[in-house]
Amino acid sequence: MDPKDLTRKIRALEVELAEERQQKELQQRKADKFRDLVENASDLIHSIHPEDASFIYVNNAWLETLKYNREEVSRMSLLDIVEPTKAAQSYQNFQQLISGHEIGPFRTTFITKFGRPVVVEGHVSCRFKDGKAIATRCIFRDITAQHRAEEISERSHIELQQIFNLAANGMCVINHDYIILRANNAFLALYGKKREDMEGRTCYDVLKNPRCRTSKCPLIQVMDGAPRVENEFEINSPDLGQRICTLTATPYLGPDNELIGIIEDINDITERKKAAAKTKKSLREKELLLREIHHRVKNNMQVISSLLYIQSGSLKDPQAREYFRETQQRIRSMAMIHDSFYHSMDLDNVDFHSYVKKLISDRWRSCGVDPDKIKFKVEIRDIKLPIDKAIPCGLLVNELVTNALSHAFPNDVKGTIAVAASPIDSLGNMEITVCDNGIGLPQNQKVDNPATFGLLLVSVLIEQINGELEVNRTNGTRFAIRFNSKS
Repeated sequence: MDPKDLTRKIRALEVELAEERQQKELQQRKADKFRDLVENASDLIHSIHPEDASFIYVNNAWLETLKYNREEVSRMSLLDIVEPTKAAQSYQNFQQLISGHEIGPFRTTFITKFGRPVVVEGHVSCRFKDGKAIATRCIFRDITAQHRAEEISERSHIELQQIFNLAANGMCVINHDYIILRANNAFLALYGKKREDMEGRTCYDVLKNPRCRTSKCPLIQVMDGAPRVENEFEINSPDLGQRICTLTATPYLGPDNELIGIIEDINDITERKKAAAKTKKSLREKELLLREIHHRVKNNMQVISSLLYIQSGSLKDPQAREYFRETQQRIRSMAMIHDSFYHSMDLDNVDFHSYVKKLISDRWRSCGVDPDKIKFKVEIRDIKLPIDKAIPCGLLVNELVTNALSHAFPNDVKGTIAVAASPIDSLGNMEITVCDNGIGLPQNQKVDNPATFGLLLVSVLIEQINGELEVNRTNGTRFAIRFNSKS
């Protein structure tokens, strides 16, 4: 052979060998990159032998997640890591796979070395050579957290559905097109409908309410922007009879706070209405009875007053007749309280202003006071007192006014008697004053240790209402009584 031809052939062979080495190096680099990618992938990757389902290969994420080492894996098979309840399905999928059938994405549960379940989802395939399965290829993603969230969401949905269906009030969800999406058991029972006859149909076709599709319809009002619409209506329920209900319509908002429908809540208040009517009737009867009691107490007191008047006529002693007259006046002042209750719309409190004016007017007439000589002023705000406070306060005013009429203006002295009452604060503390511009209470007259029956009665009455008395003897006499109307 020509040496030149031999040299050319050697050089060609060297080039061919160099290209082959480059190709092998390229393939090795690709294999290294692929292995590195598989080894460091976050998904769980394994390959299984088709004959005994033993593991041919597992990646690092697989080992880290399931807590095994490679030596342990070399002695394990697929069924060693699959949850027992999932084992039959997993083995069936494996047999189908190595038989040439395609298996779509599926979920299963692996068990770690320490018994913790790991829910995975992934894809599997099988590699064949000459028509024979030689290995499976499986890639799974750990979705345990997602699976738990889905389970919680599913349980929440079931619980909410049960709460919705078992709620005592009738409830339904209606969309923009007035189609009933859901109705609970109470709603169906109220209208006497089956679920299939109501859900999926328009509310105006099912309910046939006269307000439907008018401006009075709560649904239309909510869709027009009302945040909440409430009204009362009556319905003749096929199963429950005539019922009185309240309906509340509220917006059903989506994730972005957009209006996607309306929620109707219907509360059957029939029994409550009946109970309220019964209570109102009973209360009215008790009010009438209480008025009648006050009326009879007033009449009895008037009879006692008349008896005292008749009895006083047979007395020779002027002082004794005066005692009878004062006692008669005290009884009349108490009778006025009961008369006020008989004519009042408020049976819990006495209109103190009207009561005092009537009391003083009666006193003026009974004593024959000359209005040109003694003036009378009443400055009382809109004050109402309970009967246990009104009676002693009325007697106090009566005694102090009587005392002023008897002693403050001797020898035709002219003057004024003023009665005032006003609250001191918002806690129920009040002040009642009775003052005159007469000659004044004598300095030797002890208020805290009274010698007269009238002032003694004043002291007793103030103690009865847990009050305090202050006396000012400047420019006449001023009695100030402070007490709490609520205690």
